Amino acid sequence: MLTRSNSLTLVTHNAYWFQGAPSLWGEERTQAHDAVLPLLAKLYGSLDADILCLQEVPSSAVLSTLRTELSMQGAFFPGGKRSAYGGVMLWQTMGTSVENLTLAGGRVFERICLRLNARIKTRSLTVVGVHLASNRFAPQFRGEPIRLAELETLFAACPEPDVVMGDFNATPESAVYARMVERGFIDCGHGYTEHGRPPDKRIDYIWIRADAGLSVLEYEVIQDQRFMYDASICLSDHHPVRICLRLD
Repeated sequence: MLTRSNSLTLVTHNAYWFQGAPSLWGEERTQAHDAVLPLLAKLYGSLDADILCLQEVPSSAVLSTLRTELSMQGAFFPGGKRSAYGGVMLWQTMGTSVENLTLAGGRVFERICLRLNARIKTRSLTVVGVHLASNRFAPQFRGEPIRLAELETLFAACPEPDVVMGDFNATPESAVYARMVERGFIDCGHGYTEHGRPPDKRIDYIWIRADAGLSVLEYEVIQDQRFMYDASICLSDHHPVRICLRLD
């Protein structure tokens, strides 16, 4: 069982390989920086998450540190076509398993797709953490067809997840966003204005299936001093998104 029987706190974050933004390495590296990892671990601890979904995690060594610092269970998997784009799911309680869908259905995700199967008393809950392809490696820097194909692969492998969260690399005006709405999902951040970037440029989401028996109690994007390394450097190039859901 989760720690709170009638509510669930979820956090998703693209950690930018735990190097800070701009990178403390002086250049972008797919490598955690010793000064950033403990600060992000402290930030995650302050968010009191039942389930923590991370993207751009460089190695299982980072998971080991987070498990120790947060006293959470967890699983790490490398990215698919781009192995450096690894992903982590951490959770507070036993009785939960993680499946790697990155290679599902014969199609390899560029990055990561993970399914977490949770049990809350007599209720089961399916949470998918995903990092869809960006334009960075796409032909002519147009990644939307790849993202749409990855989304279809996700739903072929897991037709009715209760929650889908992560870095979608797609704005609210995108075909990917429209496809999620068509499938009956609710954008928990819709109408929220403080995303750490303009609302029409956001790409990090927590979606809940409309008929999943979940409702939003709290939604926030972390932008305060906890997210800063110093006055000019953030702990990532993405802001963590935190939500508290009521189990109806």
